[in-house]
Amino acid sequence: IAGLVKGAHSGQGLGNAFLSHISACDGILHLTRAFEDDDITHIEGSVDPVRDIEIIHDELRLKDEEMILPIIDKLEKVAVRGGDKKLKPEYDIMCKIKTWVIDEKKPVRFYHDWNDKEIDVLNKHLFLTSKPMIYLVNLSEKC
Repeated sequence: IAGLVKGAHSGQGLGNAFLSHISACDGILHLTRAFEDDDITHIEGSVDPVRDIEIIHDELRLKDEEMILPIIDKLEKVAVRGGDKKLKPEYDIMCKIKTWVIDEKKPVRFYHDWNDKEIDVLNKHLFLTSKPMIYLVNLSEKC
Protein backbone atom coordinates (compact mmCIF):
# COMPACT_ATOMS: atom_id res chain seq x y z
CA ILE A 1 0.00 0.00 0.00
CA ALA A 2 2.14 2.79 -1.30
CA GLY A 3 1.91 5.86 0.85
CA LEU A 4 0.72 4.19 4.03
CA VAL A 5 2.52 6.15 6.73
CA LYS A 6 2.85 6.12 10.50
CA GLY A 7 -0.37 7.57 11.90
CA ALA A 8 -2.51 6.34 9.00
CA HIS A 9 -5.05 4.80 11.37
CA SER A 10 -5.76 8.28 12.71
CA GLY A 11 -5.95 9.91 9.27
CA GLN A 12 -2.30 10.87 8.63
CA GLY A 13 -1.52 11.03 4.93
CA LEU A 14 -4.19 9.21 2.98
CA GLY A 15 -4.36 6.66 5.77
CA ASN A 16 -8.05 5.94 6.15
CA ALA A 17 -8.52 5.67 2.39
CA PHE A 18 -5.63 3.20 2.11
CA LEU A 19 -6.79 1.19 5.11
CA SER A 20 -10.33 0.97 3.74
CA HIS A 21 -8.94 -0.50 0.51
CA ILE A 22 -7.26 -3.25 2.53
CA SER A 23 -10.56 -4.27 4.08
CA ALA A 24 -11.81 -5.25 0.62
CA CYS A 25 -8.78 -7.53 0.01
CA ASP A 26 -8.47 -11.23 0.77
CA GLY A 27 -4.78 -10.96 1.61
CA ILE A 28 -1.84 -8.59 1.68
CA LEU A 29 1.41 -8.70 -0.30
CA HIS A 30 3.75 -6.48 1.69
CA LEU A 31 6.60 -5.10 -0.42
CA THR A 32 9.30 -3.33 1.54
CA ARG A 33 12.36 -1.52 0.26
CA ALA A 34 15.80 -2.67 1.37
CA PHE A 35 18.11 -0.64 -0.85
CA GLU A 36 19.61 2.85 -0.75
CA ASP A 37 19.10 5.22 -3.66
CA ASP A 38 19.65 8.98 -3.37
CA ASP A 39 17.12 9.55 -6.17
CA ILE A 40 14.30 7.83 -4.25
CA THR A 41 13.23 9.61 -1.08
CA HIS A 42 11.99 7.50 1.81
CA ILE A 43 9.08 8.93 3.80
CA GLU A 44 10.87 8.18 7.11
CA GLY A 45 14.17 9.67 5.89
CA SER A 46 16.14 6.42 5.85
CA VAL A 47 15.81 2.87 4.58
CA ASP A 48 14.96 0.41 7.34
CA PRO A 49 12.83 -2.52 6.15
CA VAL A 50 12.23 -3.88 9.67
CA ARG A 51 10.96 -0.50 10.87
CA ASP A 52 8.78 -0.18 7.76
CA ILE A 53 7.22 -3.62 8.33
CA GLU A 54 6.58 -2.74 11.98
CA ILE A 55 4.89 0.53 10.96
CA ILE A 56 2.49 -1.34 8.67
CA HIS A 57 1.80 -3.97 11.35
CA ASP A 58 1.13 -1.24 13.91
CA GLU A 59 -1.16 0.73 11.59
CA LEU A 60 -3.22 -2.35 10.72
CA ARG A 61 -3.47 -3.32 14.39
CA LEU A 62 -4.40 0.21 15.46
CA LYS A 63 -7.14 0.32 12.83
CA ASP A 64 -8.45 -2.98 14.21
CA GLU A 65 -8.43 -1.42 17.69
CA GLU A 66 -10.65 1.37 16.36
CA MET A 67 -13.04 -1.27 15.03
CA ILE A 68 -12.99 -3.53 18.11
CA LEU A 69 -13.81 -1.01 20.82
CA PRO A 70 -17.17 0.22 19.42
CA ILE A 71 -18.24 -3.37 18.72
CA ILE A 72 -17.52 -4.32 22.33
CA ASP A 73 -19.31 -1.21 23.62
CA LYS A 74 -22.42 -2.03 21.58
CA LEU A 75 -22.38 -5.70 22.60
CA GLU A 76 -21.87 -4.76 26.24
CA LYS A 77 -24.97 -2.54 26.18
CA VAL A 78 -27.13 -5.24 24.60
CA ALA A 79 -25.67 -8.50 25.89
CA VAL A 80 -24.34 -7.62 29.33
CA ARG A 81 -26.45 -4.71 30.57
CA GLY A 82 -29.46 -5.50 28.38
CA GLY A 83 -29.43 -9.20 29.19
CA ASP A 84 -29.51 -10.52 25.59
CA LYS A 85 -28.16 -14.01 26.19
CA LYS A 86 -27.87 -14.76 22.46
CA LEU A 87 -25.22 -12.06 22.04
CA LYS A 88 -23.28 -12.86 25.23
CA PRO A 89 -21.03 -15.44 23.47
CA GLU A 90 -20.14 -12.88 20.77
CA TYR A 91 -19.36 -10.33 23.49
CA ASP A 92 -17.06 -12.84 25.22
CA ILE A 93 -15.32 -13.62 21.92
CA MET A 94 -14.85 -9.92 21.15
CA CYS A 95 -13.30 -9.48 24.61
CA LYS A 96 -10.86 -12.29 23.79
CA ILE A 97 -10.03 -10.62 20.47
CA LYS A 98 -9.54 -7.31 22.32
CA THR A 99 -7.13 -8.95 24.74
CA TRP A 100 -5.09 -10.41 21.88
CA VAL A 101 -5.05 -7.34 19.59
CA ILE A 102 -5.11 -4.44 22.05
CA ASP A 103 -3.56 -5.77 25.25
CA GLU A 104 -1.07 -8.22 23.72
CA LYS A 105 -0.57 -6.00 20.61
CA LYS A 106 -0.62 -8.97 18.23
CA PRO A 107 -2.32 -9.51 14.87
CA VAL A 108 -5.41 -11.72 14.80
CA ARG A 109 -3.72 -14.10 12.36
CA PHE A 110 -0.93 -14.90 14.89
CA TYR A 111 -3.35 -16.59 17.32
CA HIS A 112 -3.59 -20.21 16.24
CA ASP A 113 -6.24 -21.62 18.57
CA TRP A 114 -9.41 -19.86 17.40
CA ASN A 115 -12.37 -22.24 17.63
CA ASP A 116 -15.21 -22.40 15.08
CA LYS A 117 -17.47 -19.93 16.91
CA GLU A 118 -14.60 -17.47 17.28
CA ILE A 119 -13.78 -17.80 13.59
CA ASP A 120 -17.42 -17.03 12.74
CA VAL A 121 -17.18 -13.79 14.75
CA LEU A 122 -13.82 -12.93 13.16
CA ASN A 123 -15.29 -13.52 9.69
CA LYS A 124 -18.21 -11.25 10.55
CA HIS A 125 -15.94 -8.31 11.30
CA LEU A 126 -13.05 -8.82 8.82
CA PHE A 127 -10.26 -7.36 10.93
CA LEU A 128 -7.27 -6.15 8.93
CA THR A 129 -4.77 -8.17 10.99
CA SER A 130 -6.66 -11.37 10.25
CA LYS A 131 -5.69 -11.25 6.58
CA PRO A 132 -2.87 -13.48 5.38
CA MET A 133 0.30 -11.55 4.57
CA ILE A 134 3.19 -12.38 2.25
CA TYR A 135 6.37 -10.33 2.54
CA LEU A 136 8.43 -9.27 -0.47
CA VAL A 137 11.76 -7.46 -0.17
CA ASN A 138 12.90 -5.11 -2.91
CA LEU A 139 16.70 -5.39 -3.10
CA SER A 140 19.14 -3.50 -5.27
CA GLU A 141 20.69 -5.23 -8.26
CA LYS A 142 24.04 -5.01 -6.43
CA CYS A 143 22.97 -7.60 -3.81
